[in-house]
This record gives sequence, C-alpha cells and structure tokens, in this order.
Amino acid sequence: MTASYPRPLIVKVLDDDRTMFEVCLEFSYITESGEQYWVPVNFPTDFASVPKPFRSLIDRAGRHSRAAVIHDYLYAYQVRSVPRHRADQIFLEAMTTSNVKPWRRRLIWLAVRAFGWIVWNRRKLT
Repeated sequence: MTASYPRPLIVKVLDDDRTMFEVCLEFSYITESGEQYWVPVNFPTDFASVPKPFRSLIDRAGRHSRAAVIHDYLYAYQVRSVPRHRADQIFLEAMTTSNVKPWRRRLIWLAVRAFGWIVWNRRKLT
C-alpha cells in the first residue's frame, strides 16, 4: 500500500501567535501498512518544535509540516496504544511521503528520537 494524506492540511493561526496553529479540517495520514490516524478539528499544533539555535538548519514549518501534525497528535493523545518508537517511525515515514529531503528527515527524526522522550513522558503523566 502507498502511504498518503487523503485530505489537505488546513490550519489557522491562534490568537495572533505565529507559533501555534489549530487544525481547521479533519486531517489524516494512512501509513504504508494501511493504518489510518485522524487529527480532529481544533487540534493545536506548533508544527515542528525546533529550538532556536537549530532553526537555520530546520524550520518549524515546511515540507515536514503535515508529518509533524500527525506526530504531535500521536504524542499528545498517545493514540491506540501507539508506543513512542512507532509514533516516531510513522513520523519518519510521513516525512518521506511529504518528499522531505533524506538528510533533513533523518536529522529531524534523530532529534525526535534523542529528545522526544521528554515530551512523551510529560504527556503520559497528564
């Protein structure tokens, strides 16, 4: 099966804050193995949480934005008992589907693998 995004990602800026957005149309991703993950309307996202020192290499938004929204959702709700490593695999696959350059998607994925546990564990407690 070919991975895909059945609908376009449509977001709006929240309260004039250029760093937070909200999904305006239900959005989803279908993995290569046929799993489908839905992001509901009103879900807040910051796209990619890139620390300022690294923004010259990776922007917060770009080709990876759709994948980042799916990843944000998987982390926020820890959907269907998806373990963290699987959420990160889906993110990598979704970036490939979005035609993110191989070096860029690898860099983003390595950062998520190295530091994503902080956010994952914080959300697990709430």
